[in-house]
Amino acid sequence: MKLFLINPEQMLIGKLSKKMYKPFCVNDKIIIEKNLKNLLDLRLIFSGYYSEDGQKHIAETIALDTKKRIPYLIGYKKSTRDNFLNRYQNEYENIMEDKKKFVDLVSLYGRVDNLKTHDMRCIIIASAFTPKEVALAREFPIPVDFYTWALVENILIFKKLKHDK
Repeated sequence: MKLFLINPEQMLIGKLSKKMYKPFCVNDKIIIEKNLKNLLDLRLIFSGYYSEDGQKHIAETIALDTKKRIPYLIGYKKSTRDNFLNRYQNEYENIMEDKKKFVDLVSLYGRVDNLKTHDMRCIIIASAFTPKEVALAREFPIPVDFYTWALVENILIFKKLKHDK
């Protein structure tokens, strides 16, 4: 578990309550994206990835592990009834439809060569997950990591959920 002040130069220790659920909003996404390097050691590549003509939404957030050259599809569970796994599976399929273009753009903006798309991973962030949602992730085409989070005043609590892959 990681606890950060929004100015993440100080790390604190604490506990994340499983009953804390808060709908996800745009401001929450911005806080997480601006702190991706500190939270997950990932570099933000796209916040909203669209087709060239700007008409088709392809993916919400794309990040890159620059050391391992692995792209990450980052998603957010926006409410308790959100069918997020289906939505992000569609996003993954949209990326794979034009894989060459995706590789070229991520390589360019991430400044890496030999991008490892075969090792691509998905990260889903939410206040809480149900056991059913975690079980359904086994059917996802790429490995999925779940992270729970909470923002208490100016402290960001971030924890990786342990689950079978």
